[in-house]
Amino acid sequence: MDEDAKRVFENKINALNQYPISQNFLRLFQKYELDASEYGEDFLKKANLIRNSLGHSGKLKSEDAWEFILKVRDIVNTIVLIEIGYGGETLQYWRDLTADETS
Repeated sequence: MDEDAKRVFENKINALNQYPISQNFLRLFQKYELDASEYGEDFLKKANLIRNSLGHSGKLKSEDAWEFILKVRDIVNTIVLIEIGYGGETLQYWRDLTADETS
């Protein structure tokens, strides 16, 4: 790796925790015109709690972690589909999971 590429890579690593994860999610929602409220009113709060739990203790302490993981997976899938130009309907597995639990 040449020195310029190494310096760019090091700068990106140093900036990883520059913003809270909730702010990073908000930026993604804005950039891709996604509705943050679609993922639940406490999604961003849970994002911070789960990230802090993993980052500081290496363990998930939240009972809601699985639902959160599914939501993040769906957000990533939606962004990838937008980036490749897909404009059709998508499935959101976390909605199916929570619908099964409430019925």
